[in-house]
Amino acid sequence: LSRVRLSVREHEPEMFHTEVLALVEINADNRIAARLVFDLDDLDAAFEDIDARHVADEAAAHAHVWSLVTGAHAALNRREFPAMTPDLVNVDHRRVAAFAPGDLIAYVRASWKQIPDITFRIEAVHRLNNLGAVFTQVLKGTSQEGFEAEWRIVNLYTVEGDLINRSEIFDESDLHAALARFDELSTPAP
Repeated sequence: LSRVRLSVREHEPEMFHTEVLALVEINADNRIAARLVFDLDDLDAAFEDIDARHVADEAAAHAHVWSLVTGAHAALNRREFPAMTPDLVNVDHRRVAAFAPGDLIAYVRASWKQIPDITFRIEAVHRLNNLGAVFTQVLKGTSQEGFEAEWRIVNLYTVEGDLINRSEIFDESDLHAALARFDELSTPAP
């Protein structure tokens, strides 16, 4: 998904231009399989299309888990909490942890208050199985004071039935640690 600006000046005193969101799908042969264009302000529709394509292809074997992950992000973007187990495990592994273990809900509420337009987007999926997923998440918004912020984290979710039962957050540079933790959780106990 990219933002594209097209412009033409030829024989025109005033430049014509347009900006769009362009989604390009690459197939297994590294060729363009599809190209879609969205209005610049239709980011939600572009991400919905990406998610639908992901479920239909790469994530098909784990569609239930992926639907819970994307559903959680949709809920967060509506300022709602996703369906979670009562004993949700949540840990912030970042070098400068923003919340103590178990305090994720309070942290999210404070984020909504401080950055009312915050959005949660999945940028890349690193691991997906029937246990859960590891993905890079982009958070973006403007604080009440007008500060525009964008940051990336690596998130690990696990699921139990139709509920999220674990959320562990890592610095973007600690992808290897998140994957190792996910592998550890995925290995059955002896």
